[in-house]
Amino acid sequence: MSAESAPPPRRRHYGWWIASAVFAVLAGLGAYITIEYGEAIQMVYGWFRGNPTLPGCTAAGQREATAGRLWYRVVELSCRNNGSAHIMYAKPANGFMMPVFFSANGPGVASVRETQDGGLEIVLTAPLADGRSAVPLEIDKNGFVTKIYTFYEGRPADAPQPKS
Repeated sequence: MSAESAPPPRRRHYGWWIASAVFAVLAGLGAYITIEYGEAIQMVYGWFRGNPTLPGCTAAGQREATAGRLWYRVVELSCRNNGSAHIMYAKPANGFMMPVFFSANGPGVASVRETQDGGLEIVLTAPLADGRSAVPLEIDKNGFVTKIYTFYEGRPADAPQPKS
């Protein structure tokens, strides 16, 4: 046999090995993120989907209704140490669902009603510290709620809280 008739040396293919290694690294990274940050990711996802969770709290109730052109969901959470949280999500006819009311250890949402001028207001289960029993719900022309209300023990969350 001559050197010309010998088969050419076999060419090595590393593509499948490299693809398998990349897949294994990405799968491991995905598993690590899920294990390490799964609870936080689930909490954030729940807040945006209208099913919020808070550490140490359990869902005490949830209801949905419509008021004019607005669909809304009210979620009540019962927390340790007799705490509570009330969250209201709203979705205008041409908008996105978003949280519009949050109250910790304070009044919850009783309902949403239309006002005489065609607007909407959130009716509360108990008066706020300033005496209001309802707060206006303003929706712009693009279908977004223009003000998000946050309360702590009946007072606006950005106001100074009395020391206990």
